[in-house]
Amino acid sequence: MGLDMVKIVQDYYPEIWKNILAVNAPFFFHHAFNILRPILSNNVLQNIRVASKEATPELLLEYVDPEVLPAFLGGQRVDSKGDPRCSEFIKFGGIIPQEYYLCNQTRLQKKNFETETVWIAARCYYNHPIVIQEIDSIIRIEISIEGGSVATTLLYRPLSKDSAEPDLPKKDERLDPQNEKHNVLLVSPCIRLQAHLAPVSYHNYAPWPGIYILKFDNSSSWLTSKRIDYSFQVEPPSS
Repeated sequence: MGLDMVKIVQDYYPEIWKNILAVNAPFFFHHAFNILRPILSNNVLQNIRVASKEATPELLLEYVDPEVLPAFLGGQRVDSKGDPRCSEFIKFGGIIPQEYYLCNQTRLQKKNFETETVWIAARCYYNHPIVIQEIDSIIRIEISIEGGSVATTLLYRPLSKDSAEPDLPKKDERLDPQNEKHNVLLVSPCIRLQAHLAPVSYHNYAPWPGIYILKFDNSSSWLTSKRIDYSFQVEPPSS
C-alpha cells in the first residue's frame, strides 16, 4: 500500500516533489531505500538527500534558519519551558484510537444506491450491466476494493431491435471492444483504480440508450482474488 501511494503521488502530483530530506537515517536505511528506487523517477531521485544522525543538523540548516529549527535537530529554538524538543507546538506520534482504523469502518457510505459485494477470482472478470433508457443519464459509481487494485472499464452495448429482452452479458464473460462478435463499445478507458487505499467515486454520462457494462478485470492477478464493494446510481439527464 505504501509503495502504491508513493507511485500515485509521483505520477499525478510531480510538482510537490521539491526537496525530500531523510534525516537521522540509520546505517541500514540505504538498503531499505533501494526497494523504492525502481518506482521513483530520476527527477525525484535527484531531489532526495539522506543524512545520518551526525550530519542531520548541517543538512537542515541549509534550509531552515537556526532560530526556527528546534534544538534537538541542531537549531537554537526551544519552547517556553526550555524543552529542546519543542513539545508545546510539535506534536509527536502516539497511539491511534481504534475508531479511526479503516478496518473498523463501513467500507462504503450507506446511501440510496444499489450496493453489491462480489469476489473476483484470480485471472477472472466480472461484468455488471446497467440498462439506460434516457440519453445523457448520469451513472454515479462508488467502489471499494480489498486485496489490491483492479482494472475497471465502462462498456456499451446497444439494445437489440429484434428482441424485447436486453442482450445482457454473462457475469464472468471476457468482453473485448476490439472483437466485433462481443458487440460492445468502449465508453471510458481502462483505469486501474487504487480503491484498496480508499473508496473511489466517479461518474460517467450515458450518451446513448442501451446497456452500460461496468467491467472489473482481475486477469493480471495470478494468485490473488479481490473483494469489490460497489454501489451505483442512475440519475436523469440534467436540465
